[in-house]
Amino acid sequence: MSEQVKYRVDEDLQAIAESVLDQAGFATAVLSSDGGCLLAENEYSILAVAAVPTLADLLNAEPLVEGLLQRRIDESDVGPKVWDAYVVLLTQERLADEGEGFRPLFGINYDTRGFRRIARTGVQPTVRSVRSALSPFVEPVRLEDAGIAADPLASLSEALVANGVQDAVAVRAIQVYRDGGRLDDVL
Repeated sequence: MSEQVKYRVDEDLQAIAESVLDQAGFATAVLSSDGGCLLAENEYSILAVAAVPTLADLLNAEPLVEGLLQRRIDESDVGPKVWDAYVVLLTQERLADEGEGFRPLFGINYDTRGFRRIARTGVQPTVRSVRSALSPFVEPVRLEDAGIAADPLASLSEALVANGVQDAVAVRAIQVYRDGGRLDDVL
């Protein structure tokens, strides 16, 4: 019997993923004894989430996490959630648009055998980044600031100016947009 390949865990990313999923109403638990996989389950879905530091770890984790999820489903009655079971793989390492890691990652995301798979690279250890990576499973953030919700174009104008765009150009860009113009009309 060959020795099983292990993968390293990104504990910060995993903790944030657990927090995001807890806040989204999922019950969470660690699936493997070494802390390598997070199980998240709600009334609709069951997820096995691995947060890892590198693309190599992500590729090593995929078959192991799939096996852990399969055992979990085999050992309990998940009902119709079996059709909404996902292997979710997250890593902070960014992947170039092309290169040696692109094809295997593409293969994971488009593998239609068994469970659905979602692999995300470039996931930063922030709630915002992890929430974005887990967006198929969490409710969108609701805008609480009445000023943003009331006039998003005014907020956009303020953000443009705060990021170095001249005030007159920002005002003109918003007006051209409201008039149905093109970006060329701003400059």
